[in-house]
Amino acid sequence: MSVVKCLSKTRARTSDLIVVGSGISGIMTAWHAAQKGYCVELFSKSPDPRIELPLDVNKESSTFDSKNDQRYVTIFEGHPYLEHDGYINKVYPGIAKDFETDVLSGGILVSPYKKFPRASRVWLDERSELNKKLLSKTPEDTRRVADLFDSYTRENRAAMEKWFGIIIDLVHHTPEILGNLSLHSNGIVRLYDNTEVFNQSRASHQEEGVFIKEYTPQELIKKYSAYREGVQRGFIAGGAIEVYGLAFAVGVFCREVLDRLERMGVKLNFKTEVQKVLINSEKKVEGVLLFGEGMARVANNYAFHTGAFAGPELFEFIPQAQHKLAAVEGYWITIENADRIVAGMGNKPNKVHGKKSLGEMLAMVDGSSARRYLKRLKELGVDNKILDDIAPIVDFNNMPIRRNGQTSLGVGSGYVFKGVAKRGNDGRVEFKDTSKSGKFVLTVMELWLEALHGKELVSAMTMHPVGCKRSYTPNDEELDVNIPTKSGGLCMIHDGGNTGSTTKSPFIAEYILEKMGVASKTGMEVVKVGEFSELRTGLGRSAKDIPGSRWKGLSDDLNREVGKYQD
Repeated sequence: MSVVKCLSKTRARTSDLIVVGSGISGIMTAWHAAQKGYCVELFSKSPDPRIELPLDVNKESSTFDSKNDQRYVTIFEGHPYLEHDGYINKVYPGIAKDFETDVLSGGILVSPYKKFPRASRVWLDERSELNKKLLSKTPEDTRRVADLFDSYTRENRAAMEKWFGIIIDLVHHTPEILGNLSLHSNGIVRLYDNTEVFNQSRASHQEEGVFIKEYTPQELIKKYSAYREGVQRGFIAGGAIEVYGLAFAVGVFCREVLDRLERMGVKLNFKTEVQKVLINSEKKVEGVLLFGEGMARVANNYAFHTGAFAGPELFEFIPQAQHKLAAVEGYWITIENADRIVAGMGNKPNKVHGKKSLGEMLAMVDGSSARRYLKRLKELGVDNKILDDIAPIVDFNNMPIRRNGQTSLGVGSGYVFKGVAKRGNDGRVEFKDTSKSGKFVLTVMELWLEALHGKELVSAMTMHPVGCKRSYTPNDEELDVNIPTKSGGLCMIHDGGNTGSTTKSPFIAEYILEKMGVASKTGMEVVKVGEFSELRTGLGRSAKDIPGSRWKGLSDDLNREVGKYQD
């Protein structure tokens, strides 16, 4: 990769681009812009992840979520989670009800609806109304969400192809990173607890050309011994498929990119929160105001990637974005000294899908274990009489992690809706919280793991009750807000990609640069709704033509590059 340094390292002139947010999306946008020669400045209220150890600070970015920073790049890693016929309603049945019910009753709300602040209730009301229309098969909304699902898939596909090239470049220029990158490029295994979901998912992956092979439950355990308990206990009853994709330590990757950004002349401002976007009387962005400062920072263009952590004042003058980003939190379990389990997994990451009830799951573990889980659930206030009706979402990631010669298994899952962020008394952005929701999710995760891998695994677990927070919008359509700036550029807000921000980040970065190019040539005075929709569609459309054979070639190319530096 050629390194193009910003020609204005003294900051004597206005920056071409201010990026707000230091998660994977913000870092990728800054990186792509810097490579094109733009003068870039990045602001983040989080600490510099290269200096402060993740476990020593209250991390706010899911990119740097403790040492469990393993993330997937797959064709369906980001998609709408709404009542949409086909893939969604098969893989996530009854998803609308989950956003109307609290965690202890089987939904995902951190507390009952009435206890949420007004902004969060408005968010939930908007989502509920859309789901009602989808359930009643309203043609316009059904078509819109179907198109949205297709656009996610196209953009994921385009980004996934880019990721192979990005990782090849990273390994080529920084081979020493392989010791901690925990890279997996030989396929991802998806496991299913019922045949209906298995069949739907297999068909979807075959249609998209990323399907490698399928396994019946018995074929699965012949190939991968780690799933023997899960099959024999009836948990993995649907079977499994193997698909093309990547998994790697996104935090390790981003720390390396941050070093590169500094070498390219990008100014990194950590522990510096952008509090508000300033709009003038002509409805153009004049600059951004930093928290605790009275002076505006100005650039030709701005790209916001705050995720769920936008302060309540940030988009105060931008109604298209105000209170549109809510947080859904996930949790982690770490299994140390996991060499045997990982070997039994074929050293391949897996994702478990299904929605069995707690009653069904309890019947799949030993009697003593079932009694222990029942006691914990009762202590949390769960009504044991309705265990057969409580069916938490099973979207369960098992990721082999190799760091400094040690193998562990990072297990990520849990959907807890935390709502829209607010400003706390100490000035920090915070979310309404309750310890019971986290304890419930971790209990369910432990139960799943025991059903999947057996009882002896439990003693090796380390719980991480605070995990990553992903940003959701009420309609699951990513924010794509564009406002002219006083200096002739664009202010662009891109967030709400749910679980797909990692996968899609290279595509969004490219899209942002294309928009900046259009604005610089046309001198846009006003940006109309949908102004850039054709541009975005065009960037994603070509990815539909990528043949299935392309994924094997990309995987082989990456594996050859990795092989040059392995013992």
